[in-house]
Amino acid sequence: MASQAAVGGPPPPDHPIYGTQGIMHGIVLGRRVDGLIKYSLDDRVQRRSPNVHGHNGIAVGSWFANQLVALQRGAHGSRMGGIGGTIAEGAFSIVVSSGYGKLNDDRGDIIYYSTPRGADNTNKYRPAKPTRSTRLLMTSLENGHPVRVLRSSGFRGNPLLPSCGLRYDGLYRVIRVRDVANRHGGLYEQFVLLREPGQPPLVGLANTVPTQQQKLDHGRIKDGY
Repeated sequence: MASQAAVGGPPPPDHPIYGTQGIMHGIVLGRRVDGLIKYSLDDRVQRRSPNVHGHNGIAVGSWFANQLVALQRGAHGSRMGGIGGTIAEGAFSIVVSSGYGKLNDDRGDIIYYSTPRGADNTNKYRPAKPTRSTRLLMTSLENGHPVRVLRSSGFRGNPLLPSCGLRYDGLYRVIRVRDVANRHGGLYEQFVLLREPGQPPLVGLANTVPTQQQKLDHGRIKDGY
């Protein structure tokens, strides 16, 4: 459990997890109104903007302890949502996880990706009303800009997902959109993303990232500073 004295203050610079070389660098601990620990971005640490197309200076295979850290490092533009971007420029990044059940289909170099509202649509003739996330991906389809894809830990039935944290798996392009029926028979829009060639193989990344040390460090996040 995080130290009472640490809450609201900066971590020691040499802390192995929250210090300048730690996996949680740039994150500070605070306390919610209900007394539980919360994690926030440290305004004293410079952030990289995630609103950039392409790798954004991030190496394929980079690992992040959680989505808040990915936001701090400029890998992904949302601390909670699965898609980061702007209406004008489209999606800069997406997170692939075990969420949304069968709405998504991760086949490695090809990803069939959907937004959550599609699960509830019951109209067999018209897809669910477009959401902001849907519009982001549609813009990416239209402008052809690559999208960063991060895979998040989760369902062990997908061998490409990391055992903990998030891994940056490189650039994909949205190549088409199709209408698919959900479990109710209602239609939803599913986007097809194709991985750009010339990047490190996914199998190698899945077998080596996170490292054993990263796994150990991840288990110490809850200890605070």
